[in-house]
Amino acid sequence: MATFLDLSALNFFNPVFAGLFIMLAVFAILNKTEILGKNGAIQWVAAILTGLIFASVRTLTRTFEIAAPWTIMLIILILFINLTSMFMGASGDDLPLNPKNLSIMTLFAITVAIIFFVSLGQAMHEKDVALEAQGVEPVETFGGQLGETIRNPAVLGLILVFLIATFTVLLLAAKPSA
Repeated sequence: MATFLDLSALNFFNPVFAGLFIMLAVFAILNKTEILGKNGAIQWVAAILTGLIFASVRTLTRTFEIAAPWTIMLIILILFINLTSMFMGASGDDLPLNPKNLSIMTLFAITVAIIFFVSLGQAMHEKDVALEAQGVEPVETFGGQLGETIRNPAVLGLILVFLIATFTVLLLAAKPSA
């Protein structure tokens, strides 16, 4: 039954939302760390390409859908711990989970990476279950899965595009020799 608050139609836009979020997150990380230099155009190109890849690959979109709530809960937990410490009198550098502390940020990045890889495993498992329901037998060994993945024409094309993009970024970011 259709209601005024029925938001199920937004599920069709999940790849767009995931792609936009990943694009903005990648741009923010590249801009803050300056891995690709200070050229904003190169950073935007890398961010847009990463966002498009996440939006176009269903497994990555599903991984984002699984990982996002857990990552948000982690951030809320960190905020609550810091707020509780502030209520008890801590301020600035005295916070237990200070974002300026490199070890805390490393621990946060490792935790987010663990959440991402567990979510990726869950998304791949859901894909295998869906294939088994259709009567297709998924490949069981890691080597078999890796070989089938690498020999897939879409993956080979993606690798070619990545190589072209890598050399383009390297050539554009290089300082001209005078």
